[in-house]
Amino acid sequence: MTDPIIIVGSGLAGYTTAREFRKHNKEASLIINTADAGDYYSKPQLSTALSAHKTAAELVIANATKMATQLNATIVPNTLVDSIDTQNRTIKTLSNSYSYSKLVLAIGAEPVTPKFEQIDQLTTVNDIYDYQLFRTKLEDCTSVSIIGAGLVGCEFANDLATGKYHVNVIAPDAQPLEKLLPTEIAQRLTSILEKQGVNWYLKQTIKSIEQQNHYVIHLEDNISIKTDLILAATSIRSRTKLAESAGIKVSASGIVADQYLQTSVADVYAIGDCVEINGQSLKYVAPLNHSAKALGKTLNDQASAVEFPIMPIIIKTPSFPLSVYLPPAGMKGQWKYEKNTKQMKALFYNEDNILLGFVLGNCPPKDRLALTEALPRELLLS
Repeated sequence: MTDPIIIVGSGLAGYTTAREFRKHNKEASLIINTADAGDYYSKPQLSTALSAHKTAAELVIANATKMATQLNATIVPNTLVDSIDTQNRTIKTLSNSYSYSKLVLAIGAEPVTPKFEQIDQLTTVNDIYDYQLFRTKLEDCTSVSIIGAGLVGCEFANDLATGKYHVNVIAPDAQPLEKLLPTEIAQRLTSILEKQGVNWYLKQTIKSIEQQNHYVIHLEDNISIKTDLILAATSIRSRTKLAESAGIKVSASGIVADQYLQTSVADVYAIGDCVEINGQSLKYVAPLNHSAKALGKTLNDQASAVEFPIMPIIIKTPSFPLSVYLPPAGMKGQWKYEKNTKQMKALFYNEDNILLGFVLGNCPPKDRLALTEALPRELLLS
């Protein structure tokens, strides 16, 4: 009897891979091992769930029992994988050992939170259980301060402000979404969220935090902010320790994998936020979905390299929704703007006046689709 395929992780990456595999093979033995309860939900919805009045329970699409039935899989919940023995093709938990024919690591990423004296742990929202605790903490709050002005920080800022909380965003960056937005688009986002009730403390670093019945955040330039709750939204780090301890190659960006999602060890694959594919770390839903389609075939012995199309990044700030496709790094050119009172476009042209990137603010999906089609494949996909 052939050993089962084992997927470690029941997040979007793990369940999407299982679903894609089942399109090609209905009967092969499949085990999904997960450190949590195995409930299926969409992680990207966590940063917009508050204004949608969604509780953690309401975000669950299917519980582990239902997923096991849908996928014809054995789901092992609430069980942490302690180690992988690649030579004997086994994973080990505290109580059991499981043999595998192929192994998929879909173990995600974890928040990197700043440390401050007198503060045990800052609030983060990285999964549905964090979100449930976050909702509980918010019950007694009127103000929330967010550390970080990146994608997650801005999405939560919009969500909380829509929910009528007083929101402060603190970051050393000169503008929100500094790595993704040209200046004029960032200024429009800043202004719109400011009108929603977001206070921006940019180009600021935190000197210290006092915790009493509330928090007092002291900034380096002697500004003090009183707040009921602090949400850390600075960065995330791929979970690589399990792979590294098994002798699987990792980098600072994730578990190293090739275009087939295979790691440095035969029949061990990685997908989602934990992986670096051919030197790229793509922590977004679109590349995950394309990766899962290819990996589903590969797990069924139909080796399939992942091919990424042009994939704009969708940023969920409903007050000013954004779509971003950045030009290649180091490309010379300039941003040209088109704007009115509601919409804004930034189009990046190189020195030969060829469109190589775009950022859209509050524009209809058809604009994003048209611009995506207009981008030159021979330059962007080489």
